[in-house]
Amino acid sequence: MENWDQWTERIQRAFEALEKADYYAVLGVVPEADAESIRQAYYNRARQLHPDRLVGAPEPGRSQASTIYKRVSEAYQTLSDPRLRELYDESLEQGETRLTISSRLTLKPRQADWFLRTEGGRKHYKAAREALEAGNVPMAKLNAQIAMRHEGELEQLVQLMEEIDGAG
Repeated sequence: MENWDQWTERIQRAFEALEKADYYAVLGVVPEADAESIRQAYYNRARQLHPDRLVGAPEPGRSQASTIYKRVSEAYQTLSDPRLRELYDESLEQGETRLTISSRLTLKPRQADWFLRTEGGRKHYKAAREALEAGNVPMAKLNAQIAMRHEGELEQLVQLMEEIDGAG
């Protein structure tokens, strides 16, 4: 890593620009960016700014980097969800650089798979639910296990496995 003085200066400049930056600028992508570009930009920024990586960083740079990291996460959560991104783009036209909590609450109810991050996880979660409804417990269990491989042991997936085990 560069020396801490250079790092602190770079973080200070980014921190000062943060209030005026829209989510696209925070991630360093263009508004036309596709989902994969947004994902890659997020992971690159998150790796650079993750608090675990900055244990020895001097203050106030460490706190500022943490604030930037939180905004990067906020930007990714918004831009990676097509419904939130559409709402955000509309609010951006009105001059709002952040999506407010009240704006988020006006959205339609969450989909059943809102907690899943990967397409593979969503696909297999849906297949597990459908198989369970059809009474095909072995297929439900297989798809739930594959979903867990994609997503990890999320609480909702553990509950689904318990539901499947109870049906078998």
